[in-house]
Amino acid sequence: MAALFDGPWWERVVVAWNSSPVKARLAGFGAARFVVADGQGDVVVEWGIDGMATRCEAPPSGCPVFTATAVHWVQFVSGDFTAAAGVLSGKIHFQGSIRTLLPYTLAFNELAKVARPFV
Repeated sequence: MAALFDGPWWERVVVAWNSSPVKARLAGFGAARFVVADGQGDVVVEWGIDGMATRCEAPPSGCPVFTATAVHWVQFVSGDFTAAAGVLSGKIHFQGSIRTLLPYTLAFNELAKVARPFV
């Protein structure tokens, strides 16, 4: 079984996202790096203009980074708090342009819902 936020876990989430009816909500976002601060997760995912997600080997220049402990990632994916609440409370640390992130904040809540069955 895939460990939370490792490559195989993300592969499952990407497949689920790409077949979900909400995939267009992250259309054009670009790449983001997701890091488990106290674990083995460090993955880059990119969303294309159609909202389809793919894993990337390396983050592009200026790629936003989301970092949290494994516990906080599980809480976020489980729906205990929203993406905005996670960033504002410091449970999820965000590095990057807030202007890039703001239009997609609610879409990241949808990503958590799609990933929920894999937690």
